[in-house]
Amino acid sequence: MERYELSSRVKELLVEYGLKQNFIADKCNIQRTSFSMFMHGKLALSDGQLNRIEDFVDDYVRRNGCA
Repeated sequence: MERYELSSRVKELLVEYGLKQNFIADKCNIQRTSFSMFMHGKLALSDGQLNRIEDFVDDYVRRNGCA
């Protein structure tokens, strides 16, 4: 998944489920500042970090429906 597409998907998840960026960063074992910079397009995360985010989003949506 493209980085921009993933950050957009995360933003949708934040709005739809009322989650916080820090919650997702912590669950994905990514520094909060790095995650915030990624979400604002100021930092490119590693492929491993992106995969952890994508896996978290997929799992969260599967468990909670929608999105």
